[in-house]
Amino acid sequence: MTFDPTSLPQRLYLAEAIRCYIKDKNIPLAFNKKPDGDPIDCLQTRLKTFKTVDRPGGVHIDRNAIREIASPTEDKPNPHHAAAVAAFLEQEGYWPVPLHHAMLMLPSYFGAVTPANERILRRIEGDYVSYQYSSREPDRILIGHTTIRIAKDWGCGVVMNTIRTTTTPGVSAAYKGVIFADHDAIHALMRAEDEDAGFPAFMHLDPGAAPEVLNGCWLGNARTVQRHLSSITLHNAPYPEDDSPILPAHRDVRMPEIVRRHMLCVLKHGPSNYPPEYVYRNPIETKPPTFDQAEPTPLKTPMGFIPRNEG
Repeated sequence: MTFDPTSLPQRLYLAEAIRCYIKDKNIPLAFNKKPDGDPIDCLQTRLKTFKTVDRPGGVHIDRNAIREIASPTEDKPNPHHAAAVAAFLEQEGYWPVPLHHAMLMLPSYFGAVTPANERILRRIEGDYVSYQYSSREPDRILIGHTTIRIAKDWGCGVVMNTIRTTTTPGVSAAYKGVIFADHDAIHALMRAEDEDAGFPAFMHLDPGAAPEVLNGCWLGNARTVQRHLSSITLHNAPYPEDDSPILPAHRDVRMPEIVRRHMLCVLKHGPSNYPPEYVYRNPIETKPPTFDQAEPTPLKTPMGFIPRNEG
């Protein structure tokens, strides 16, 4: 993410990145000289050794300026050296805020940090072959490599989904994020790596058949404006030699049977446990009533379910 000094949210993110950096490195923000007069190691002194093409002599910033960058307020203009501080933190892997600081506490927001959920995560930890539909050419299924690793001492894990061969020659895709279990389901929130725009993606999986296979759905927009909801299967198997997109005519040959069971099913909206005497159809959209118009009388037939005509 390119730092914008005029954006208050980005200035707040930069302050959080500074806090993460000095905490991990166990150094102070600015220096206080030792009794012998030498400055101690701190972010301020490390910036002096950060040399770029624009700043061959390093970044020289005083204590007051770096403290203003670390504690930004809307009523004060951003100090001049803030962009250089962001560039230094980017080189160190702290801009934007790194994954282990920004996302590892996400499960606690959903109350998902429990021993039962941790057991589910440890059961699915490993390497998988992913099968998912392309957003550019939805009739083709892409093969990827997905790794799930448990974060030490945290109630979630880190997931990486890499598709080396997409439908565009020479173009690959990689998504990285956090994964956690909640109420017998698995959720993953990811972003596209090496993309300034981020491109978020969401993955929901059912651990019922784990660790052999994880079936679920994928919601994302990849590199195109076409957002799509599609099926995805993670198969715990060796990575295939041929990872090119699978054409419809080659699905039976190139996909294992356990993968085809989920990937070739129609992903539809609506309940899946409706009675056999009903056929599910999308509800008929009606124009919402105005404030001076009475609500329409509901039909006797439940919305979305139409009895089959047997005769």
